Amino acid sequence: MGRITTGLAFVALLAVGVIGFLGYYAYSVFFSPCPQPIVPEPSVNYVPPGWSVDDSALPCALVMDDGTTCGRIGYLEDSGLGYVYIWYGEIPESLQGRENDLDTLIAKAIERSDFDPQVTGALTVSGQPAGYVRGLDHARGSTNMTIVFVGDSTCIDISTGCDVTSENGAQVRAIIDSISFQSR
Repeated sequence: MGRITTGLAFVALLAVGVIGFLGYYAYSVFFSPCPQPIVPEPSVNYVPPGWSVDDSALPCALVMDDGTTCGRIGYLEDSGLGYVYIWYGEIPESLQGRENDLDTLIAKAIERSDFDPQVTGALTVSGQPAGYVRGLDHARGSTNMTIVFVGDSTCIDISTGCDVTSENGAQVRAIIDSISFQSR
């Protein structure tokens, strides 16, 4: 009888712990203050056929390592490896006053990339100078790229992945080239 009582007490404590965790999670997601992006979301004016908006929206803005708050919009290739995630937020202190400095933009792209960069360089996005890093993910057979630029007082960090075909890369670039900013 003692083992049954002890077992029931353990199950009751476990149930209280699970209910407590779920209550805390629900409170933190639905009722606690949730950081929101400070800057307006940029517009993406073209999404190629076979691509769609990523519906897994973040409930809150993400606070980056440098303390800036960013929102995210994303696009996924319906059948394949392609993705484009556009993080938008306030300009980090390290870029303030250096928004057109290619070395600084490339350094920020390296800092924000989550892969081993093999190529770095500069390009133009939305009429603005941008720094980028690119690398191959041999396990997935994809090319990954991180692009950083500043436009209309907004820092944009674009994370892309695509298979190594030129068509897929052109689709990714078409999404990136269609980014525009709302007037303030």
